[in-house]
Amino acid sequence: MTEAIDRHMEGMREFNEIDFSEPEPDNLSAMGEKLFLLKQSEKDAKENFEEIKDLRMLAEEVLCAQMEAVGIESFKTSRGTFYTRSDFYASIPPDNRPVIFEWLRDNDLGSLIKETVNSRTLSATIKEMMAEGETVPAEINVTTKKKIGMRKK
Repeated sequence: MTEAIDRHMEGMREFNEIDFSEPEPDNLSAMGEKLFLLKQSEKDAKENFEEIKDLRMLAEEVLCAQMEAVGIESFKTSRGTFYTRSDFYASIPPDNRPVIFEWLRDNDLGSLIKETVNSRTLSATIKEMMAEGETVPAEINVTTKKKIGMRKK
């Protein structure tokens, strides 16, 4: 994990040394190399984040079990007070939505129901429609961003 962090820091130091004030062909190769390093650093950071998150969740689970085993709900250290708590989560499986939505409405809880649209699916659909010359409602925000693609050797 520290190797990835070291690579990230080195990439940032090198990126900061590039002169962006004048666009010159000689800088393009260096900037492309730095972009590659930044993309790799981003990938490493995401992987490290997931690893750290998994370790934190495991430590939390073990600590909860140990606190329960010794019969305490909280304890203090120089870092602060640690205590057990119960977080509650509820979700509706997709197959049960019609029945549960009806139940929510019947129990004056209809305001909890929210319709959503997957933004990636919407973007792909609108892009396809526009490519085929179809019109789309003006109320849909359409933005195109220029990005740099990269193929590995």
